[in-house]
Amino acid sequence: MPRALISAGHTIMDPGQIFGDLREADLTRKIAPKVIPHLQAAGVEVQGVPLDLPLLQRVEWINNTGYTKEANDVLVEMHVN
Repeated sequence: MPRALISAGHTIMDPGQIFGDLREADLTRKIAPKVIPHLQAAGVEVQGVPLDLPLLQRVEWINNTGYTKEANDVLVEMHVN
């Protein structure tokens, strides 16, 4: 079964691009959870990366999931620039 990790780019502490009252982190936090059910319906095993982890903790969390390149697992990190 295919497996994917879905990560909303940026955090509240590092919100990414800002345009007016739009912040990249807020947009990716809305988009990422909406993608997961569609992937699951297509037969993909999906995990969402916790939203509020700082970058180094996020990388550690991802590395501890057991998902691997050798198993053809993928990580999708969403950004809206």
